[in-house]
Amino acid sequence: MLTAAGANRVVTVDLHTGQIQGFFNMPVDHLTAVPVLADYIAGVVDGEIVVVSPDAGGGKLARRYANMLTGKGIDCDLAFIDKRRPK
Repeated sequence: MLTAAGANRVVTVDLHTGQIQGFFNMPVDHLTAVPVLADYIAGVVDGEIVVVSPDAGGGKLARRYANMLTGKGIDCDLAFIDKRRPK
């Protein structure tokens, strides 16, 4: 549909996983909003912050947020949820 609409490049923000880029038959630019969102959060939240990952797979992204916020002088902790799906 993108090709039929005349697109020759795709720009995405924070894909769930980078491998999704392989499903496109055109160049894909994968951008991240982490620095922008961390700046915003640091400017509006007062006090301690806990960054929570909904599962182990999101741990890397959660750690990036926690590290960026800590670097901005915010007292920040990191937590993980042990998500399980019933069979």
